[in-house]
Amino acid sequence: MTHVLKMRGSKQNPVAISYEQMLTFHGGPHPGGVAVAYKVLETAFPLISPDGPPERSAIQVAIGVDGPGVVDGLECATRAFSRQRAVLDHGAKKGQAVCGEHFWFEIRHKGTSVSLWLKEGTLTSEFLALAAKAAGGLASAAEVARFDALRHEMAERVLASPAADLFEIGPVVKS
Repeated sequence: MTHVLKMRGSKQNPVAISYEQMLTFHGGPHPGGVAVAYKVLETAFPLISPDGPPERSAIQVAIGVDGPGVVDGLECATRAFSRQRAVLDHGAKKGQAVCGEHFWFEIRHKGTSVSLWLKEGTLTSEFLALAAKAAGGLASAAEVARFDALRHEMAERVLASPAADLFEIGPVVKS
């Protein structure tokens, strides 16, 4: 199955960014984070731009986790970080936490926003334990290999899951 996000570029030309392009942009070590970024945008786009694909240059993001897969995935699709339309909110307390950061996202487009956060239990206890060990440099070679396998399993599971199984979705807010 091909996973493609559709947006509008300059002069309203169509822009399509695939999960595979996001993963290539990232470089591969955190495919689960890239998959989460993809699913966040796939879920948010029809809510913040119900009349069609959002304008890429008008998408803003706020995130509670700055994992490299998440950041690179969002940047590849939206260019929000390089165009100063992204904010990291370390105070975010919604969403499953990994190493003290929460998988919380707010996606905005032309005055309309929606917040999404990863449901508790989406990331397994084994994944969380190995993430903490790896982040602290305490993981053995076998644990690093297992964590890498879990990252790939997570990416496949996230891409195959409906948004309702992954995220709590806040109300759509128009300002």
